[in-house]
Amino acid sequence: LYWANPMSWALQGLLSNEFTSSKYDNVGIPPESFLAIRGFQTGREWVGYCFAYMIPFTLLCAFILTQVLRKVRIEPERAIVKKKNVAIGRITKREKDENFNLPFTPVDLTFDKVVYEVKASQGDETLRLINEVSGAFMSGRLVALMGSSGAGKTT
Repeated sequence: LYWANPMSWALQGLLSNEFTSSKYDNVGIPPESFLAIRGFQTGREWVGYCFAYMIPFTLLCAFILTQVLRKVRIEPERAIVKKKNVAIGRITKREKDENFNLPFTPVDLTFDKVVYEVKASQGDETLRLINEVSGAFMSGRLVALMGSSGAGKTT
């Protein structure tokens, strides 16, 4: 079971790569002994064995995943609407027209040099929140009100 786990192969490959490098040549304990004491395999060939196991394992997992995703389709959840027991009466055509056909007249709006001032909470001075702002709103168009933080867009 230990050797079926890809993490054990990855750890074995990383340890073999690290401890068989030349930077451990002049240390007190030989790196092979260090690995053997802890139950790991010794030798540079285990780096290659790691790749020989991990590459086919990754390809096998990718193949299985594509087959599962090809066969299994997850349907989106559908909302369940509970209907209340409300007495449903007949609605006349006139009532229906009155409720849903509201009169609407498209209008364009322009403004020029709008100023908005408020009296300060302390003292007699006034604070100008909007200073000579001009603009135009055309019917049927989306308008974005943009400005820096604290510029008074909500005012």
